[in-house]
Amino acid sequence: MRIFLDTNVIASALSTRGLCADLFRETGKFHELLVSGQVLDELQRVLTGKFSLPADAARAAVDEIARDAIVVEPGDQLELDISDKADLPILSAAAGAKADAFVTGDKEVLSLGQIASMPILSPREFWMMLQSPEAFVAQRKLARLGGTEKGLRPIRRRRPPRR
Repeated sequence: MRIFLDTNVIASALSTRGLCADLFRETGKFHELLVSGQVLDELQRVLTGKFSLPADAARAAVDEIARDAIVVEPGDQLELDISDKADLPILSAAAGAKADAFVTGDKEVLSLGQIASMPILSPREFWMMLQSPEAFVAQRKLARLGGTEKGLRPIRRRRPPRR
């Protein structure tokens, strides 16, 4: 699959252990990681600013991602009603590259749900999709039929009765 990871997912993956780091690793090993020049520039700023990484270490991390990923350029600018217009070239690049999924932690972008045939997923939703595609599809269908405000209903497994 062709997976476009947003800046916030990559920054979290590089700075902490956990779900985003696992997603980043999994995407790099088994899928095509897509990024854009805007994501790489934004990542450099976030790593040196928010995460206080030295500039040379941040540049080395960004350069390594640029070598390992497919760097795509924005195609036609999308017309979307979002407040952060800086997200438009990033979403346009993902859509233009025909990404199979756009993964982000940005709540406003997540609220779009999908662009054309490209689903916009949270890191948790993407992880669920990788681990159990059938359960993921079932949850997305439930969400479209009136799921919770986050769009998902938890899968409940019945425990066997105690004896």
